[in-house]
Amino acid sequence: LYWFSDIKPTGAHLNLTWEKRTLPLLIETDVHNQVLAGIEQVLQQKPGDWQLLAQAADYLVQNNLQPERALTYINESLKLQDSATNNWIKARLLAQQQDFGTAIVYARKAIKLGDKEDAAFKAQLPTMRIALTEWQAKAY
Repeated sequence: LYWFSDIKPTGAHLNLTWEKRTLPLLIETDVHNQVLAGIEQVLQQKPGDWQLLAQAADYLVQNNLQPERALTYINESLKLQDSATNNWIKARLLAQQQDFGTAIVYARKAIKLGDKEDAAFKAQLPTMRIALTEWQAKAY
């Protein structure tokens, strides 16, 4: 019998079991560096794609990696297209960096720019409002 345990983004244990014995084998991978290399490759192929830049920044924000790089990506994305999506990503990045005052500005703009009829935006709106309230409490 074989099965996986302790599954994390950077690896897992492969457990090999026979009769009354189990042998755990650690399997590791450097997911973030692989993803970052892929991001760089895609952005070189399509440098003016605001959505790809926003997605790249979002990955970095979600994983709390390389905030300077994330800021570069999201600022470039905003230059190309001012949308709810990239404003919200920048708001989250700024909040991670404890810049709540500026994060509030971008969050409000994201909410204002959001398509109230879009199902994806509607689903995200409660989370945006909760974060905005939390950031306001921390900023003032």
